[in-house]
Amino acid sequence: MMKGSEIFLNTLKARGLTTIYGIVGREAEVIMFDEVKGLDFILTRDERSAAFMADMQGRLTGRAGVCYSTFGPGATNLVTGVASAYTDRAPLLAVSAQVEKDSIHSSTHQCVDQVSLMRPIVKYSKEVTDIKNLEKEILRAVMIAESGLPGPCFLSVPLDLFKQEGVYEGATGITKTKDIKIRGDRRIEALDKKKNSLSDFSSFLSGCRHPVCIVGSNIFDEKEKAALTELLNCLKVPVVVTYSGKRSLSCFHDCYLGTVSKYLDSFTPGVLSEIFHAADSVILIGLDMVEGVDSSLWLYGKKKKICVINSILKYSNSSKPVDLILFNPLKDIVDYLKANLEKKFFSLNDLNQAKKRIEKTKDKVLENKRGLCAFGVVEIINKVLAPDDIVISDVGIHKQLMSLYYQAKKPNRFFCSNGLGSMGFGLPAAIGAKKTFPTKRVVTICGDGGFHLSSHELETTIRYHLPVVCLIFHDASVGLIRHYQKKGFDKTNSGITDFGKIDFVKLAEANGCKGCRVFSKNQLRVKLKKALDADTTTVIEIPLKREEYIF
Repeated sequence: MMKGSEIFLNTLKARGLTTIYGIVGREAEVIMFDEVKGLDFILTRDERSAAFMADMQGRLTGRAGVCYSTFGPGATNLVTGVASAYTDRAPLLAVSAQVEKDSIHSSTHQCVDQVSLMRPIVKYSKEVTDIKNLEKEILRAVMIAESGLPGPCFLSVPLDLFKQEGVYEGATGITKTKDIKIRGDRRIEALDKKKNSLSDFSSFLSGCRHPVCIVGSNIFDEKEKAALTELLNCLKVPVVVTYSGKRSLSCFHDCYLGTVSKYLDSFTPGVLSEIFHAADSVILIGLDMVEGVDSSLWLYGKKKKICVINSILKYSNSSKPVDLILFNPLKDIVDYLKANLEKKFFSLNDLNQAKKRIEKTKDKVLENKRGLCAFGVVEIINKVLAPDDIVISDVGIHKQLMSLYYQAKKPNRFFCSNGLGSMGFGLPAAIGAKKTFPTKRVVTICGDGGFHLSSHELETTIRYHLPVVCLIFHDASVGLIRHYQKKGFDKTNSGITDFGKIDFVKLAEANGCKGCRVFSKNQLRVKLKKALDADTTTVIEIPLKREEYIF
């Protein structure tokens, strides 16, 4: 026999989930988290941060990251981080304590219906009310989180269940049963009926003269990423990626032309036309509509035929025409094309010339810029960081710049909160990355608004010796909202966009970190190199005039 708290912790350990991020409440009287050796409990400053940390661990490993909260406000604080994991398809197990079983109703102090609260933003939500089911529900939730289209699962555990004794089976034997209700993404029935064969894909290609590929984020398995590279080698067509799709493909691939989004023409006019105007067909590989890629991008210019390839999440935009849908694994498509594809569309010289034209367009942006500007910061980051460094962007207008122009030299090295777009993601996610891969250098790029939403976690990096580098674009405003104001009204309203000034160097030092401020590209280059080699967290504040962002 074993206490519920020990069953909970031993089950996680047996599944290899040895790090738990979170904050403990009154249930500390029945669960200590150190009663099972081999587990790390990372005490965060905020439950949302705990979910962001677990989210990043899940994305990096493919295994469920674990976050924990107490009941009431602890559970409600988890919501944003769990929703972010859901929309970015990160495997995650969120667990919250609950008040005692006999007290679970709406009039109880700090009691909310946690299961219903989480149900719309998780794959599986369950309250465990019987000690006999605790072990199998943990195993079930982990399995669901990691299988198929990854995502978060949620378990609510009443406080008194941790006290009770039950039988621990050794964390083996649980499988998904048919009666379990798993919340998945909605399927479009008409598209399911439109399933095509590999021979149809061959016919599609034979009718193409100038195809373009867009690669999205729904390519999780390393074998599938390798198959993607093979597929592009077979096709020899220009390829662009979405923000989250940067984790699927290296920028060094011969066919790679960059990242696309609706912001691209705002920063570098002409690039969208270069990529899409002449295209007569678009192949969408692993594209997830939650990524926010506007279909007007691939419909730019002449009318195009559309092919969707996605073996995990079926394309679900019924408002746009789709000519072909393949649900086949990429490796099967590659094998078929190697035996049947009769032509390649572009030579390496064609692709290199297209790359040069795009780079020339980007270079024009910097011609009239002097000193340190936002675009120039990204340029320095590209030059200084190594291929194996992990880069995480917080949310804001700097995210658009980083996502569009940071060159991810390896898959699984650039991340952001894309599906939900949650400010405050950057620093906690960086901590999760550093905890997952302690020997890798981790950099987070934040705006001053997003950074200050989670800057309290600076102290967490010191307490657990998880050194990261924080670059802060500091213009004391919500830059992305200014962008929308100028787009809609050709002016800005400072009353809803402008913050007061904060001394982030002093803030860093107050939390035990190093802090510095830079005013030139050379200063940034020197300080960034030094920070990457430091054995403590470094905050580099980069003061920018609001007008230096490129609109």
